This record gives sequence, structure tokens and C-alpha cells, in this order.
Amino acid sequence: MSSSRLNPSEVQQQAQVLEESEAWSELLDYAQRQQPHSSDQPQLSGYLDYLEGRALLELELSEQAEAPLRRACLALPDFPYGFQLLGRSLAMREQWAPAAAAQERCIALKNDFGHAWMELGRARDALGATDAALEAYRQADKLLPGNDWVQCRLIHLQVQEALQAGDHKAAAARIVTLQQQRSLPASQVLTWLDAAAALARCGRWPEAIQLAAAIRQGGEQAGRPSPLGTRAPLLLIAVGVLMDQNSSTLVQPRALAGALLETLWLPHNDLEDQFWVNTLADMVTAMSQCFTNGWSQHSKELVLLVLAVAQVAAEHFNDNWRALTLLEQLALLPELSDNERRVLDERCGLMALGAARPVEANRHLLRIPKQQRSINAEAGLCRAHLELAGRHLPLDLQQGQATAQQLMHQFAKRPRSSQVRADVDLLLWKLNTRVLDDTNAMALASGPINAAQELRRRGLNLISALTTQSLNPPGLAPLPAQKCSARRWLLLANASLPQCFLYRVEQKKEQLESLDREVIILDVAHCNNWSVASALLWADRVVVCRLPGTYPVLRAMGLARRMGLTVYYDIDDLIFDQENFPPPLDSYGGTISASLHTGLAMDAPLFQAAMTEADALIVSTGTLATRWRTLHPDSQQPVMVLANMAPPPLRRKARAIEPLQHQEAAADQLRLLVSSGTLAHKQVWVEELAPALATVLEKHPALQLDLVGSIEWPQELQSVACERIRSLPFSDYPTYLRHVGRAHIGLAPLEPGIVTDAKSAIKWMEYSLMGLA
Repeated sequence: MSSSRLNPSEVQQQAQVLEESEAWSELLDYAQRQQPHSSDQPQLSGYLDYLEGRALLELELSEQAEAPLRRACLALPDFPYGFQLLGRSLAMREQWAPAAAAQERCIALKNDFGHAWMELGRARDALGATDAALEAYRQADKLLPGNDWVQCRLIHLQVQEALQAGDHKAAAARIVTLQQQRSLPASQVLTWLDAAAALARCGRWPEAIQLAAAIRQGGEQAGRPSPLGTRAPLLLIAVGVLMDQNSSTLVQPRALAGALLETLWLPHNDLEDQFWVNTLADMVTAMSQCFTNGWSQHSKELVLLVLAVAQVAAEHFNDNWRALTLLEQLALLPELSDNERRVLDERCGLMALGAARPVEANRHLLRIPKQQRSINAEAGLCRAHLELAGRHLPLDLQQGQATAQQLMHQFAKRPRSSQVRADVDLLLWKLNTRVLDDTNAMALASGPINAAQELRRRGLNLISALTTQSLNPPGLAPLPAQKCSARRWLLLANASLPQCFLYRVEQKKEQLESLDREVIILDVAHCNNWSVASALLWADRVVVCRLPGTYPVLRAMGLARRMGLTVYYDIDDLIFDQENFPPPLDSYGGTISASLHTGLAMDAPLFQAAMTEADALIVSTGTLATRWRTLHPDSQQPVMVLANMAPPPLRRKARAIEPLQHQEAAADQLRLLVSSGTLAHKQVWVEELAPALATVLEKHPALQLDLVGSIEWPQELQSVACERIRSLPFSDYPTYLRHVGRAHIGLAPLEPGIVTDAKSAIKWMEYSLMGLA
């Protein structure tokens, strides 16, 4: 029991503030807190129930709102707003009859309450009382001018009333008039399209076409063409004309086909896409079945209409499969003329490409005699061949040249089109993948290795030739060789082999910069896209440093030569000579697998391909120069020998060596060092040098041994002087030099032969400059 009575005016004032700010949670809390203090004030208690119900309703808790709203209506029987909210809560739970009764009571109390008329119309509409709903909506429209929802429902019911009476002519007339009067939401247009489609699905094509035509006509006459109000009804009309040829007397098929194609400029619309997927797509499929039994009245105009429907399906809805099915069924008609069949074959071929069916595209397009193929048919045939490329290496080697020639022919016809060059680029990427993957799989799985190498060589030769053709298409000759001074040098390289990068890339940069040249080292990864072109535009000369001739590398080299740049290829190993490299697997002493050894052998054609494309070669030894000239006696390439020199870290360390180092060694423990930066030469180490060192270590207890890099003390010698042997892993170059500087005698395991003769004397240079014997 409250100790003091609440002031209704203050309660109403506080509630009004919360209502105006739409603070519904705060309003709910306020009403519930004040309710216990109003037990002796029935009307105030009813008003608080109303506030609680309204807050719950706005918070979308309609089930909880019903009870306080019913209490409010009992306490305040002359308060219209309580009945209006009660009707809303009941409608939210689809209790339409009591909802309508609540709104009728509200209107009886306040006849000019527009929202109550609107809710009454909604309830009557749901109960199927169309006439009564129309009456309520008309009253709501007067009291709520400009309310889109009311006006749309009123419009819908006006058309629905005619449809339910079976008066489709009146419904169509109302659709036209209503669209002229105002812009309608797309959802309303979709409702009418669904009504027309429902008639169509039941075979009532005249009525369906009448409604669809009205939808299109209303929007067009109002100057508001739209995807849903123009293209969708035209498609429905077209399907009706083609499925029910009696309807063709109602519409001009040629004019309808033209109108359909004109809608391709209209943008996409989600509701239109929904109508296609849910309704039109199945109708188009059903329409294609009608062609199986032939047409009773074949005409060119109907063929044009089918082509238009297929084009819209493919180009706008991206439904190439359905469009292709439609045209293939049309092609079964025996009464088609030769010209119509050629047109159909072209359309089928292009749509088969869009449906990712290149074999069918190829079949359709090849039916057209070559002299009668349009430029689009030729382009489609090229695209089909491109899609089929990269699936079988022998076929690619056989057809790759012809496919590229077709694409180049297309380029000659369309020199401003970038698509042809992109297509050639795609073709070469596919060939690159097939050549590398398939020949490697052959070498690993069965061999013989020389057959796999030869197949890879053929593939790389084709890639190289096609790359040159693609970069120098008809009418676009390469630039003449640059005659400017070689001031800017671009080095394309890979840092995966640190020693090679140090001696052949960074050293070359140092040498060029000492001659006042600008140098950029660019990682080979930039060759995978066209970003390398920016660097080539900057450069005067290009040096490709020990990179395999994959397509991206060959493309970068070809692009450089097209720009008039001189391209050098630099190499310091015999990796291009497949007769001598790699050395026998046994020479690695078990440090590499057979598959890795095979991979090294398969790399030789790749290096040869890149070297062949260069303007000149730079090698590190005379043996390499001689061997290249022997393998390529007809080559006109200059071959220059640029030996490996001592890098800056080595020169700095050498200058710091103490001149009395070896005099001090007599008083200290003598230290031997064996280092290796590769996995090669391990057989001679395991079988010859390591056993000899074991004997020396046993005879000289003070002797120390350091093993640096990729070299390990043999397992069978583990019992020999293991406490005096240190294994030092790979490190950076300065750390490696510190290890060398601590030793007194340096050893390097090498086998005699051309592979060793071709190498630079790097170990000798490092050991000697660091003062080792």
C-alpha cells in the first residue's frame, strides 16, 4: 500500500518524455516501478499498464505485451490508444479476428485515427475480406497521406480484387494506371509477376501475357524502365509466345526479340535474379522441350526470339548452361535453313565456352566453314583451344604453335585488344606447367632420364618461340638495340644459394658500382607478374644470374630484348651440361636422394633454354666457356669469362690476419678445417679424405679438426678422436670466415673431372687469403 498518492499529471509528463525519446527499456522500467504505488488509483494503474504494454510492444515482446494491454483496455474502456496497441500485439501473433475487433473498438472511440484504420485493413486483408480491407485502407490513405505502405497495399488489393474476380483485363488496366500514377516498390511489381507466372505455369498463357505486358507497359509509359518491370515481363511474354504459338498472334516476335536485347543495358537487380531462379529458368528449360516435336509454324521471327532469350539468359543471368540447352534443342528442328544453323552453331559455341564446356564449343564452332566464320566465331574457337590447352603434353606440343598462331591472327584483327595477349600469356603458363610437371613425373616414375630431358627441351623450345612471337605480334616490331651508355644495370637473381649470390650477384653489383654505374638487384619472383616491366624500363642492360628458363624468366628476357636492351646471362657452374651434370649419385655419398638427383638432371634443359635466349654469356671459368662453345658450335653469342674475385668481407679479414699466426701454432694446438657449401663431393670425403684424416688424428693427439657447413664425420669413424672434432653448421659469410681464420690448414674434397674443372677456385682463394696452408 502506497504511503502517498501518485500525481497522474507528473506520471504522464515523465512518460511523455521517455516516449518522445523512444527510450522503451526505461519506459518499461518506469511503469513497472510505479505500478505498486497506484493500487488505489484504477485509472492511473490502467495508464501504467498501457505504458508497460507499449514499451514491450516496441521492444518486440508482443506475447508479454498482450496481458498489460488487456488490463489497460478494461481499466480505460474509452481510451482508444490502448485498443490500437492491443490490436497490434494480436496482429503480431497473427490472431487476426481479435486484432480486427480491437481496431474497430479503437476507431469507434476515435474515428480519425489513421494508424488504426491501417491496422484494421491489414487484419481484414489477412482474413480474406478484400472489400472490407479496401474500405479500411482507403480511410487510412485519407488520414495518412503519403504513407507508402498503405498506398502499396491499397494498390495491391485493387489489382487483387480484379484478379480474384477473373477479370484479367481490368487487373491489367489497373496495373498500367497505378504505375503511371506513382513509382512502385520492386516488391509490388514482383507480386504481380508472380501472379502472371502462376497463370503461365497452369498453361493460361493469354492471361499471363496480358498481365506481363501491363507490367512492362505501365513502367515504360511512366518513363521508369527497370530490370524487374521491363526485362522480366518481356522474358515471360517471350516464353509464352514460344511455348504457346497461338499467342504469337498477340505479339510481334521480331519486335519482342529486339525489345529484349535492348534491355541488356539495364543493371542487375536482386529481385529479378530471384524471379529468374525461382520461375523463369524452369520455364525456359520447359520451353526447350517444345522444340523436340518440331514447330507447327516455323518462322525466322521465332528463331530470332529464341536467340534473344538465350542471349539474355547467358549475358545477363550468366546461365550459359540453360541458354546452351535451349539452342541445342532448337538446332534439332529439321526445317532450319543453312544460315540459321550457322548462326546457331556460333551461338552454341560461344555459350558452351561460357558454360565451361570447351569440347562442345570446339565441336559447334568447327561446324562453321572457315570462310564463313565471323570474327566472334574465330575468337571463340581460339578460346576453346586455349581452354583445352595444358591438359596433355604431347597434344600441347603438337597443337601449341597452331593455337598461338590463331591467337596472333586475332591480335592482327584487333590490335587494340589486350585480351588476345592475355590469352597467349595464359596459354604459355599452361604449357610451362605441363612441360615442367609432366617431364619431371616421367623422369621420376619411369625414365629414361634422357628421354624426359629431350621432351622437356622440346617443350621449352616451343615456349621460347611462342614467347618471342607473343611479345612481337604482327605490326609491332621490337625497338632497335639501345646505343646509349650502359649506365643502369638490372640484375635478375635468386638468393636461394648464398655463395652464388655473394660471388656472382653482389660481387657484380660492387664491380659495376666501382665503375660509377647504377645497379638494382631484382628477385626472380617479380618475373611472375608484369611488375618486372617497370624495372626493365629503368635499365640500360640486364644480367640474368643463374636462373632456370621457365616461362616467366623467358618472358622477362624477351620483354627486355623487345625494349632494345642487351641481355646477358651469368653462370658459374656446369649445370647446363646434361651429359656431365649432375655427377653420379654415388659421388654425393648418400647426402641427396635419387629423386633430388633426378631433379638436378632435369634442370639442365631449363638453364640451356635461358642461356640460349641471351645476347651474350658471362661465365666464371674458361672450362665453362669452352664447354658451351662445344655444345653450341653454331652459336654467335659472345662468351666472356669473368672470374670470381675476393668479396669485401674476405678482403677485410685477409688484411687483419696476424702475420705471426703460424709461428704461434707450434705452441698451440694445430687446427685443420674442412668446409663445404654444397652436397657434392661427399663420396671422396667419406671414402678417401675422412679415413686419411682419422689416421692423422690418431697419430697426433693434439691435432684439432673443424667441419664447417654441409659436411659430417662418417658414422664408421665416430670412435676416432671425436672429442677433437667440431661440427659447425651453415652460417652467414662473416661467421664462416671467423671459423676459417681459427684454422691453420684448409682442406676441400674434390674429384677430378670436368665438373670440378669448371668450378672457380673459391676454397683455395678463401683459405689462402685467410692465411691457411
